[in-house]
Amino acid sequence: MRKFTVIIAVFLITFSCIAGFFTTEHEKKSAQSYQLAEQVKTETKYLVKEHNGDIAVFVGEDDMPVKILNIDFDGLREYDKQQFKKGLSLKSLYEVLLLEEDFNS
Repeated sequence: MRKFTVIIAVFLITFSCIAGFFTTEHEKKSAQSYQLAEQVKTETKYLVKEHNGDIAVFVGEDDMPVKILNIDFDGLREYDKQQFKKGLSLKSLYEVLLLEEDFNS
C-alpha cells in the first residue's frame, strides 16, 4: 500500500510541475499577445478619404481600402467633399464608425 501511495505522490508532483510549466508558457504568450495588440492599437491609423466616388477607409499606408463607408459623397457639402479629398486621419475604428454615423444621421 505504501508503494502505491508513493507512486501516486510522484505522479501528482510530476503532473503539477508539467501543469505549472504549461501555465507559465501560456501566461508568457498571453502577455506577448497583449503587448502586440497594444502596439498595433497605438500604431494603426485610419485614413478616411474619397476613393473612386466613394468614401473609403484605409489602414496605415495601404493603397487598397479595407471598407467603403455608407456616405453619399455626391450629396455632401463642398467643404466636406474637400475634407474627404484631402483625407481624414483617425486613431481608431471606433472614430471611423462615429464619423459614418454622423454623416448618416
